[in-house]
Amino acid sequence: MTEERRNYGIDLLRIVSMNMIVMLHVLGNGSFLDNVEGITIEYATMWFLETASLCAVNCFALISGYVGFGRKFKLSKLMQLWIEVVFYLLLFRVIYYMIDPMSVKSMPKITTFFPVLSDTYWYFTAYFVMFLFTPYLNDLIEKLNFEKNSLLVFLFFTVFSVMLTLSRMKPYDLGVNPPTRSGYSMFGLNSGYSPLWLMILYYLGAYIKKYRIAEKIKPKASVIVYFGCVILSLVSKLRLTSIYDRTGKYQPMISFLVEYYSPTILSASVALLVLFAHFRFHRKTAAGIRFFSSSAFGVYIIHLQRNNLLLLRDSLSRYVPVNLPRSVLFVILTVLVIWLVCSLIDKFRQLLFTVFRIPLLSEKADSLLRKVIKKLFLCYQKKIAVEE
Repeated sequence: MTEERRNYGIDLLRIVSMNMIVMLHVLGNGSFLDNVEGITIEYATMWFLETASLCAVNCFALISGYVGFGRKFKLSKLMQLWIEVVFYLLLFRVIYYMIDPMSVKSMPKITTFFPVLSDTYWYFTAYFVMFLFTPYLNDLIEKLNFEKNSLLVFLFFTVFSVMLTLSRMKPYDLGVNPPTRSGYSMFGLNSGYSPLWLMILYYLGAYIKKYRIAEKIKPKASVIVYFGCVILSLVSKLRLTSIYDRTGKYQPMISFLVEYYSPTILSASVALLVLFAHFRFHRKTAAGIRFFSSSAFGVYIIHLQRNNLLLLRDSLSRYVPVNLPRSVLFVILTVLVIWLVCSLIDKFRQLLFTVFRIPLLSEKADSLLRKVIKKLFLCYQKKIAVEE
């Protein structure tokens, strides 16, 4: 993407989405959701923050498709992300060992250097698999016409969002064993924690880019859709929770619209992508956005590092909410501080990688690997030709 064509609104969405992901982890690891009893204004407010942030993971996959469509496939990008993950795993292991040797139970294992195989970070694992298929996803959307692409997107939405959500609306209260949220894997989607779901979102993002869908939808409409979907999801959550508290029924359905794959959360994700695609900025503002957006993945890896997450959980557990305004302010400030600190740490990592020429070495490794694969393919073709 050239400098002139770069959409800094999408870069800003990266920043906002990462703050949303940090928000989810702050709310989930603190006492802000679990310790609020009954259907109160405090409960509704905290779950509004949760629901409004839930589309963040979807946004990242949509962005991948939006910016990845029409661009050359570079394995070097995946190599750099892999090295970045390993770098942070080793870095924080050393740091925590120096602070408290007992906090590090063992020396680095071989799986440390293969984070995908150990599934250390679920999103990186899913993204890794999705990334390998992006050339074929791009070829598919490029070769299909508008009618067929639209039908495919419609099928994705119907089967993997609508049907999957409706399947949760069974009378589980009659005695049927329901699936849990974390283990629900109908159609192999695993509640959205899967490469398949990211591939679907990638395709949707590429579809929006190819047919310039964002240009055809007014920003005001996107805002209405986003908040409308968030409120609908929240109302369903509050209503079903209230019914369950009174009757003990419909417990598995409580969060049926508060899932990555639900029609409302998916629609909210698309609305944000379309909205931010409209944004334009002056040069200085754009430079600031680009400065921080490049650290989005680093923020994800750093704050979810095991010891960092335990530290966050321990720190948040000591906070006792005094009143709603202070709790909301505390959550927002905590999110911003975590995001800013992790971003600055990652800037140091980027500088270090530049000094040691990691991007350049990754590109050379990419080029070498392509040559090897090409030669192997040519040898295979010759062997087939000889046999024929």
